[in-house]
This record gives sequence, structure tokens and C-alpha cells, in this order.
Amino acid sequence: PKTEPEREIFNQEEIKALYNATDDSILGLRDRAILSVYYGCGLRSKEGTSLDLDDILLEKRLVYVRKGKQYRERYVPFVESQQKDFRIYLNECRNQLVKNEKEKAFLVNNQGSRIGYSTISKTLKRLLERAGINKQIGLHTFRHSIATHLLQSGMNIEDIATFLGHKQISSTQVYTHIAAEGEH
Repeated sequence: PKTEPEREIFNQEEIKALYNATDDSILGLRDRAILSVYYGCGLRSKEGTSLDLDDILLEKRLVYVRKGKQYRERYVPFVESQQKDFRIYLNECRNQLVKNEKEKAFLVNNQGSRIGYSTISKTLKRLLERAGINKQIGLHTFRHSIATHLLQSGMNIEDIATFLGHKQISSTQVYTHIAAEGEH
């Protein structure tokens, strides 16, 4: 039988440490918004960079993923702490970074245009160093981590599949063995 490749995940303490590694500067507050998009909402890397301002439904606590895998769209819920991170980012940071008010991207880079994968990767590396986490991971690790944490907290696998935008439940089931290992 083919075995799944071992997936590194962050534990809850490491996620807290990453959030704590951000500061209250403009870029630090953007870093929190990035963590909230990728960990809190469990988005794939392209889904996060493709988000537009209109896709963040603050009052409803939903993110509209317009360009999911195979063009499947979905709404992803987020919690109050993420709502606060998104609101602070929108009110205090984004407008200071954006040079052109026609820019529709939710997450923007230091030049004020749509953020790219490389900027997000550099941000992640910097946060890992500051948090003292020495793991070889990528952006997708946040997705694996939130799925595992939701499973460990008792959410059922069908709801997690919907949250992640998985068409096949088998795609989500890889997290069950990670969650089981985490309980030992």
C-alpha cells in the first residue's frame, strides 16, 4: 500500500508563537492578516493571494473564495479574533501601503499591489525565525495544521472537507492519522 508523505504541522503553541512574533507596525499587522488568511481560513496559497477586498465579508465573518481549486467557489467562516485582525489591517495598514485606490487585492505587498507567493514565503520565514520554530515547512502547512486542529477539537470530517473546499472526503481523511498521532 502506498503511504502518504509525512506532513509537518504546527501545534497550537507554535501557532500562538507565530501570532506573537508579529508586532504592531504596519507590516506586523499585515503579517497577522496573512496568518489569519492561511491558518485561520485554511486557504491554499493561490486562494489567499487571489482574495479581493470584496471577498472579505467582515460583518458576516466569511471569506468568499472565488477561485478555488478547479474553479470551485466557497465561503469560509472565520472567528472573532480573525475578524479583529482583518479589521485592523483594513483600517490601519492596507490604505497606507496602497498607492492606487483602484487596487482591489485584499493582501498587498510593500509596493501597494497584490501580494505574491514569494513575499508571503519570506514573511513566513521571518515569523518562524522570530518565533524560534525550526521546521522545514511551506505555506500549505497552515492548511494541514488548521484541518488537524479542527479535527482534534471534534469537528466532523465532512464539515472540515467543506471548510477546506475538498470535493472528495478522501482528501480530508489524510488529516485523521495526523490528528490521531497528535493525541499520543
